[in-house]
Amino acid sequence: MKELINLSLLYTKYNIRKKNFLIFTVVLLVLGFLLIPNEKAEYVTFYIGNISVYPNKFWIGNMGAVFSNIIISLLLFFFIVGERENEIMSNTYYFEETSTYTPFYKNLYKIAALFIISIIFLIILNISLIASNYSYGINIFAYLKSLFYFSVPFLFFISFIIYFLEFYVPKKTGKILIFIAFILIILFNDRFVNIIGLNELYLYIHKISHTQNYFAIGYLKKSERIKLLTLHSYNAPLFIVAKVFWLLLTFVLMYIVSLMKTPDPSAVFEKIPANVQAGFKSTKEISANFLKNLVPIQLDFLSLIKKDIVQLSKVYTPKRILAILFLWVILFVTPMANVQKFLLPVLMLYIIYLNKDFVSKLYVYDLGYFILISPFKRLNIFLSQAVIISFLYILACLPHIMKSDSSTGLLIALHLIMVSILQVSAINLLKKSLLVNIILIILFSSYLTGKPIINLLYF
Repeated sequence: MKELINLSLLYTKYNIRKKNFLIFTVVLLVLGFLLIPNEKAEYVTFYIGNISVYPNKFWIGNMGAVFSNIIISLLLFFFIVGERENEIMSNTYYFEETSTYTPFYKNLYKIAALFIISIIFLIILNISLIASNYSYGINIFAYLKSLFYFSVPFLFFISFIIYFLEFYVPKKTGKILIFIAFILIILFNDRFVNIIGLNELYLYIHKISHTQNYFAIGYLKKSERIKLLTLHSYNAPLFIVAKVFWLLLTFVLMYIVSLMKTPDPSAVFEKIPANVQAGFKSTKEISANFLKNLVPIQLDFLSLIKKDIVQLSKVYTPKRILAILFLWVILFVTPMANVQKFLLPVLMLYIIYLNKDFVSKLYVYDLGYFILISPFKRLNIFLSQAVIISFLYILACLPHIMKSDSSTGLLIALHLIMVSILQVSAINLLKKSLLVNIILIILFSSYLTGKPIINLLYF
């Protein structure tokens, strides 16, 4: 037992050291801030039929737990997808296949590690959720009881499903399609929803008011919501036996899967001569393109701008540019103010996410000393980055600036320039981008609640 725990913790540490873990942590913190809207927010995130429940202390724990199940199942899948291929490429899978551990034991310690990671995600998401909704007078004990009842059995079961897809389904496309189909089934099929908790929330509401049995998790204006209910007491769990059944069933399924053989490595990643030659050819083409577009080594400010633009072009791939352009065009043509108030913060959040790889890449790989030994002046390096990021922010907000009067447009541009300067300054001083990016994400995410913390965009 002790060995199992040590292996599970070791595999957990290996996974949480990945860069994606920090990204998903930020995503969970932001979602926790937005998931349960406050009384002044202009949106609803959970409703059943034509009814929504006011998120007071008797309801918030149930809703937070069900939200956590849905979100963490998606994040956990995309967090671990590709791990089997990484093991094959690095040849580390040989150690497991030649070990004396039984297949069930090998599966168990990895599933346990995924379950631990899901619990970490659960804690992160709900700390943010509780912090942003403390005004509802949350009863922490009742909240934790709801989390344990709704989330622990589901996360253990979904950890097994995700492990099975990653290590027993050879092709990534197949994994994604099966996972999406599975999530849709447990969301919209009454025979499965008891494990995720949606059906139980419907039954709670059904006791108070008759409503159609369908769910919607997404955006709905408060003015369009027909009926608002308030719960006056805590609801006792309805499916304790079912939760225990799912826990036991997970162990049975783990044993059955352990009798199956994992796919041959060649089915996951083929190291054939043709693929190797294709890799060499691709590398040669990339090198040729780099040399062709290489900026001449000059020390004036304009050359530094050009060098930074080349670095920026590696971050903004054609697909990313196309996504930004799509949102930008919608902002230009749509006459609906609500659409602009939603899409523009989303566009800014996406650009902030991309810019982290431009400004802080050297610090991420502990190469910050390159700036110190650079032939360019440090002030010029700072100004170059600030100019480029300011231009990106102003360009993204151009549809909104053009629809505003001249004085408001100038103030918006000035705010964006100040944000760019603060962002570049903070990253170069702290040598990390995580803190400043979290602050910017919270600032722009607050627009989605209808009550921005600082109205930089003058909506």
